Amino acid sequence: MRNLILILFSLNVFAGGPFSPPASISGSTAISKDSKMITAWSTGGYIEHMGYMNIERKDLGFTSMGSIYNTFGKSDRSTWSLGDSGVVVLTFDNYISDNDGYDLAVFENSFDGLFLELAFVEVSSDGINFFRFPPTSLTDTSVNIGGFGNLDATNLNNLAGKYSADYGTPFDLADIPDTILLNKQSIQYVKIIDVIGTNSHYASLDSKGNKIIDPFPTPFSSGGFDLDAVAVLGVGTTVNKVLEEKFFPYPNPTSSIVNFDFEGVKVLYDISGNEILTTSMLYIDFSNLASGTYFVSFESERLKIIKI
Repeated sequence: MRNLILILFSLNVFAGGPFSPPASISGSTAISKDSKMITAWSTGGYIEHMGYMNIERKDLGFTSMGSIYNTFGKSDRSTWSLGDSGVVVLTFDNYISDNDGYDLAVFENSFDGLFLELAFVEVSSDGINFFRFPPTSLTDTSVNIGGFGNLDATNLNNLAGKYSADYGTPFDLADIPDTILLNKQSIQYVKIIDVIGTNSHYASLDSKGNKIIDPFPTPFSSGGFDLDAVAVLGVGTTVNKVLEEKFFPYPNPTSSIVNFDFEGVKVLYDISGNEILTTSMLYIDFSNLASGTYFVSFESERLKIIKI
């Protein structure tokens, strides 16, 4: 009986809050890196700014562990350490779309699911306007947990890093309030922002204005959130499909004139990438061009046109 009580007690350690438990516990929403829900991984990105080893001791400099290139492709425990307040933006070959259920997952490299370094997640459809998944932290803020403290995942929601290595934290685009500045069917940018987990004036805040606690300070070259990878969940929308629905070149295929429902400069290329013409007209005349495949470039994207 004593052994049974001890086992039950150890399980209840992960039941302090209302949210999903660690990856090892039944009912967890953690996404395995080998999950069949994953349809793609980030393929590029850029560092918006480096993070400090200790934001309260800026003289120590910035973190330097890893490389942003480690965050491209499938989760493999190779990371880039953001440091205190570090920010990275990852990009994708095709759009992330708002489907039923979760739409993307962020992977960190926590070795045990207890030592959790957290980050905010934001998305953008234009690379300019970013919108944050509303985070919640119910961790006690009366004291800091120190640089090697542990957290209870059931107190955390919409914060990356709540699961152990090889398991991603999932996010649902439906959790972000609708706005005309965000097309939830054409997300191509995901921003990861390190949480500063102290109860001092440097504290990061959740969506209700509560301070978020995570291991702090971590004055090392590998301090802060360690970004491993970002996965696309479910079916995303291709770039060309979104553009064709939005700008609708017609008729396509064509034997002569193609009309466009958008103004602005358009550049026509042949299939070999040779520039054929540049125009600001609302149509292009293909009558004197050979049959084949052409591309019209607009706002750094390309639409496919077939001449028959």
